[in-house]
Amino acid sequence: YGERINKSGTSETLTAPDWGGGNNVLGFTNVAARAVTLPLATAITGRIVWLVDEAGTAASANITISTTGGNTILGGSSIVISENYGSVGIYSDGSSKWFVV
Repeated sequence: YGERINKSGTSETLTAPDWGGGNNVLGFTNVAARAVTLPLATAITGRIVWLVDEAGTAASANITISTTGGNTILGGSSIVISENYGSVGIYSDGSSKWFVV
């Protein structure tokens, strides 16, 4: 069970409700570059969220996904969606790390 959530801003700080009660899709519709900050990995566990470039402009207007509070994603502090209509699925270990599906 999950849902699609529209994110139209150029700067988004995600929170636990963005994950809802299941695995969700966050569709980014703004044509400008976007910066997304993940919540702490401790706030979200056992669920996957898909971040999708629905505007089809990520090659020229990247979507940068960053961690906070010393958390990591794939061992670093951020990842980038840089292909038009690109997407990435992520989940946390419930402690301090984010991973890509």
